[in-house]
Amino acid sequence: MRSVIQPRHEVDDIAYVNGIGYSVIPSWFGATARNLKMDLLLPKYWNNKPEKRPVIVWICGGSFKEMDRSIWMPALVPLAQKSYAIASIEYRTSNETSFPNPLIDVKTAIRYLKAHAERFGLDRDRICVMGESAGAVFASLAGTTAGYAEFESSEYAEWDSSVKAVVAFYGKYDFALKDSRPMDPKYVPEWTFQAFLGSAYPDGGKASSIHYLSDATPPFLLFHGDRDELVACEQSEVMHDAMISRGLDCTLYVVEGAGHGEAAFYQPEIMEIVDKFLRRVL
Repeated sequence: MRSVIQPRHEVDDIAYVNGIGYSVIPSWFGATARNLKMDLLLPKYWNNKPEKRPVIVWICGGSFKEMDRSIWMPALVPLAQKSYAIASIEYRTSNETSFPNPLIDVKTAIRYLKAHAERFGLDRDRICVMGESAGAVFASLAGTTAGYAEFESSEYAEWDSSVKAVVAFYGKYDFALKDSRPMDPKYVPEWTFQAFLGSAYPDGGKASSIHYLSDATPPFLLFHGDRDELVACEQSEVMHDAMISRGLDCTLYVVEGAGHGEAAFYQPEIMEIVDKFLRRVL
């Protein structure tokens, strides 16, 4: 039997560019050094394409103690096929360091992408930072702390780390908020937060993006499950209400029946919502 298929729409042919070093950091108790790396989803033969693509900087979660920059890349391919460049970045966890160093890593990665925009065919003026769980914490902080020197490194200092949009999945935005459904210590023991925050930031205020809201805060798109067993949905509700009360652009979607980090957040319908949001704000 012979059949003919008519494509319903065009999709981009995607290349996976793995393991690009973007920053050199101290390692093994300061005795040596290693690269922080990022993975990119770009159009195939990207180095021969003239158009510049908007960029999604993706930040993986992991309770601040683990992360894998590659783990969510398959879920992000649909966005890459809608003409976005995806940069999934590595950052230091609480096994190596404490706050604000992971945020400094994120901002260094953003500046690296701006510095190398021509090389990879990126539009440095259209960058969104997007993350899940702990990655949502850093995404929201990257979106709200532009211009704070304490959160910047000296690498690629000729570029700023500001972004034009934030998309955050089931994040924690106010560490002082006593959630009605506290984190399960089986997954996130108290020492994890202490290791993440460090002695210089004991109350979590400096790590709470809600405290940095200003007229310069870019548009936010928030997602949270109403059955999240690790981070209560009220974290996103409080962030949303705080932004709206200041006249800022923020949209919150509550996913009914969804727990923390479930596949429901990466279904095609939600990727369509993300795409529409980014086309509006970028």
